[in-house]
Amino acid sequence: MTKFPFYMFLISDINTVIMSYYTYRVSAWMLVCLNVAGTALQAGYLLTFSYMSYKRNRVAPFVQCLLGVAVVLLAYAYLRVVVREPTRITDLAGLTGSSMICIMQAMPLPTALKALSSKRPLEADALLTVLGLVLALLWLTYGMLLGDFYIWMPNSSGVAAGLLGVCALLANGTSRKKEQ
Repeated sequence: MTKFPFYMFLISDINTVIMSYYTYRVSAWMLVCLNVAGTALQAGYLLTFSYMSYKRNRVAPFVQCLLGVAVVLLAYAYLRVVVREPTRITDLAGLTGSSMICIMQAMPLPTALKALSSKRPLEADALLTVLGLVLALLWLTYGMLLGDFYIWMPNSSGVAAGLLGVCALLANGTSRKKEQ
Protein backbone atom coordinates (compact mmCIF):
# COMPACT_ATOMS: atom_id res chain seq x y z
CA MET A 1 0.00 0.00 0.00
CA THR A 2 1.36 3.42 -0.97
CA LYS A 3 1.44 6.05 1.75
CA PHE A 4 -0.26 9.24 0.59
CA PRO A 5 1.79 12.33 1.56
CA PHE A 6 -1.30 14.11 2.87
CA TYR A 7 0.40 17.00 4.66
CA MET A 8 2.64 17.78 1.70
CA PHE A 9 -0.41 18.01 -0.57
CA LEU A 10 -2.34 20.09 1.97
CA ILE A 11 0.52 22.55 2.47
CA SER A 12 1.12 22.65 -1.27
CA ASP A 13 -2.55 23.37 -1.97
CA ILE A 14 -2.72 26.15 0.60
CA ASN A 15 0.51 27.56 -0.83
CA THR A 16 -0.74 27.53 -4.43
CA VAL A 17 -3.88 29.39 -3.35
CA ILE A 18 -1.78 32.03 -1.58
CA MET A 19 0.70 32.32 -4.45
CA SER A 20 -2.19 32.58 -6.94
CA TYR A 21 -3.36 35.60 -4.98
CA TYR A 22 0.18 37.02 -4.80
CA THR A 23 0.87 36.58 -8.52
CA TYR A 24 -2.53 38.13 -9.29
CA ARG A 25 -1.59 41.15 -7.16
CA VAL A 26 1.71 41.60 -9.04
CA SER A 27 0.02 40.94 -12.42
CA ALA A 28 2.16 37.90 -13.29
CA TRP A 29 -0.56 36.24 -15.36
CA MET A 30 1.43 33.19 -16.44
CA LEU A 31 2.18 32.43 -12.80
CA VAL A 32 -1.47 33.00 -11.88
CA CYS A 33 -2.43 30.34 -14.45
CA LEU A 34 0.23 27.92 -13.17
CA ASN A 35 -0.82 28.40 -9.55
CA VAL A 36 -4.53 28.06 -10.33
CA ALA A 37 -3.82 24.83 -12.23
CA GLY A 38 -1.68 23.63 -9.30
CA THR A 39 -4.45 24.52 -6.86
CA ALA A 40 -6.98 22.53 -8.88
CA LEU A 41 -4.69 19.47 -9.12
CA GLN A 42 -3.76 19.52 -5.44
CA ALA A 43 -7.39 20.03 -4.43
CA GLY A 44 -8.38 17.08 -6.62
CA TYR A 45 -5.79 14.86 -4.92
CA LEU A 46 -6.89 15.98 -1.47
CA LEU A 47 -10.60 15.58 -2.20
CA THR A 48 -10.06 12.10 -3.64
CA PHE A 49 -7.97 11.07 -0.63
CA SER A 50 -10.45 12.61 1.82
CA TYR A 51 -13.39 10.90 0.12
CA MET A 52 -11.65 7.53 0.18
CA SER A 53 -10.70 8.02 3.83
CA TYR A 54 -14.27 9.00 4.67
CA LYS A 55 -15.56 5.85 2.96
CA ARG A 56 -13.20 3.87 5.23
CA ASN A 57 -14.69 5.65 8.27
CA ARG A 58 -11.62 7.82 8.80
CA VAL A 59 -12.73 11.44 9.14
CA ALA A 60 -9.41 13.01 10.23
CA PRO A 61 -8.16 13.81 6.69
CA PHE A 62 -11.53 15.35 5.80
CA VAL A 63 -11.44 17.54 8.91
CA GLN A 64 -7.82 18.50 8.16
CA CYS A 65 -8.83 19.61 4.65
CA LEU A 66 -11.60 21.72 6.12
CA LEU A 67 -9.13 23.26 8.56
CA GLY A 68 -6.81 24.03 5.63
CA VAL A 69 -9.66 25.81 3.83
CA ALA A 70 -10.43 27.72 7.03
CA VAL A 71 -6.79 28.84 7.32
CA VAL A 72 -6.83 30.18 3.75
CA LEU A 73 -10.15 31.99 4.29
CA LEU A 74 -8.93 33.51 7.56
CA ALA A 75 -5.70 34.67 5.93
CA TYR A 76 -7.65 36.24 3.07
CA ALA A 77 -10.08 37.93 5.48
CA TYR A 78 -7.15 39.25 7.53
CA LEU A 79 -5.48 40.70 4.44
CA ARG A 80 -8.66 42.30 3.12
CA VAL A 81 -10.18 43.56 6.38
CA VAL A 82 -7.26 44.33 8.69
CA VAL A 83 -4.31 45.18 6.44
CA ARG A 84 -6.10 46.95 3.53
CA GLU A 85 -2.97 48.68 2.11
CA PRO A 86 -2.41 47.11 -1.36
CA THR A 87 1.41 47.03 -1.21
CA ARG A 88 1.39 45.51 2.28
CA ILE A 89 -1.20 42.91 1.20
CA THR A 90 1.00 41.91 -1.74
CA ASP A 91 4.10 41.68 0.45
CA LEU A 92 2.34 39.63 3.14
CA ALA A 93 0.87 37.23 0.56
CA GLY A 94 4.31 36.80 -1.03
CA LEU A 95 5.99 36.33 2.34
CA THR A 96 3.41 33.78 3.47
CA GLY A 97 3.63 31.81 0.23
CA SER A 98 7.43 31.91 0.27
CA SER A 99 7.53 30.77 3.89
CA MET A 100 5.29 27.83 3.08
CA ILE A 101 7.53 26.87 0.15
CA CYS A 102 10.54 26.96 2.50
CA ILE A 103 8.72 24.70 4.98
CA MET A 104 7.74 22.26 2.22
CA GLN A 105 11.25 22.12 0.84
CA ALA A 106 12.74 21.66 4.30
CA MET A 107 10.48 18.70 5.18
CA PRO A 108 12.78 16.09 3.53
CA LEU A 109 15.94 17.52 5.16
CA PRO A 110 15.85 15.41 8.36
CA THR A 111 15.58 12.23 6.28
CA ALA A 112 18.50 13.25 4.04
CA LEU A 113 20.65 14.30 7.03
CA LYS A 114 19.88 11.04 8.81
CA ALA A 115 20.80 9.05 5.70
CA LEU A 116 24.09 10.93 5.32
CA SER A 117 25.10 10.65 8.97
CA SER A 118 24.13 6.99 9.38
CA LYS A 119 25.41 5.95 5.94
CA ARG A 120 22.05 4.25 5.35
CA PRO A 121 20.12 4.47 2.08
CA LEU A 122 17.85 7.47 1.62
CA GLU A 123 14.19 6.60 2.18
CA ALA A 124 12.93 8.60 -0.77
CA ASP A 125 12.21 8.21 -4.43
CA ALA A 126 15.38 9.00 -6.40
CA LEU A 127 13.51 10.44 -9.39
CA LEU A 128 11.43 12.77 -7.20
CA THR A 129 14.54 13.89 -5.31
CA VAL A 130 16.36 14.80 -8.53
CA LEU A 131 13.28 16.40 -10.09
CA GLY A 132 12.76 18.46 -6.92
CA LEU A 133 16.28 19.84 -7.31
CA VAL A 134 15.74 20.60 -11.01
CA LEU A 135 12.41 22.28 -10.29
CA ALA A 136 13.92 24.42 -7.52
CA LEU A 137 16.77 25.43 -9.86
CA LEU A 138 14.32 26.43 -12.59
CA TRP A 139 12.16 28.49 -10.22
CA LEU A 140 15.25 30.07 -8.65
CA THR A 141 16.46 31.12 -12.10
CA TYR A 142 13.02 32.41 -13.09
CA GLY A 143 12.65 34.37 -9.84
CA MET A 144 16.11 35.91 -10.26
CA LEU A 145 15.34 36.90 -13.86
CA LEU A 146 12.12 38.58 -12.67
CA GLY A 147 13.90 40.07 -9.68
CA ASP A 148 11.08 38.74 -7.47
CA PHE A 149 12.35 38.01 -3.97
CA TYR A 150 9.25 35.97 -3.10
CA ILE A 151 9.98 33.55 -5.93
CA TRP A 152 13.77 33.19 -5.84
CA MET A 153 14.29 33.24 -2.05
CA PRO A 154 12.34 30.07 -1.13
CA ASN A 155 13.70 28.24 -4.13
CA SER A 156 17.27 28.92 -3.07
CA SER A 157 16.50 26.88 0.06
CA GLY A 158 14.95 24.25 -2.22
CA VAL A 159 18.19 24.06 -4.19
CA ALA A 160 20.14 23.53 -0.94
CA ALA A 161 17.70 20.84 0.22
CA GLY A 162 17.74 19.21 -3.22
CA LEU A 163 21.54 19.15 -3.32
CA LEU A 164 21.62 17.55 0.11
CA GLY A 165 19.09 14.91 -1.00
CA VAL A 166 21.05 14.16 -4.17
CA CYS A 167 24.28 13.91 -2.12
CA ALA A 168 22.56 11.39 0.17
CA LEU A 169 21.41 9.43 -2.89
CA LEU A 170 24.89 9.44 -4.42
CA ALA A 171 26.57 8.49 -1.15
CA ASN A 172 24.19 5.80 0.05
CA GLY A 173 21.64 5.00 -2.67
CA THR A 174 17.93 4.59 -1.97
CA SER A 175 16.09 2.09 0.19
CA ARG A 176 13.21 1.66 -2.26
CA LYS A 177 13.25 -1.83 -3.75
CA LYS A 178 12.93 -2.18 -7.48
CA GLU A 179 9.66 -3.75 -8.56
CA GLN A 180 10.07 -6.86 -10.63
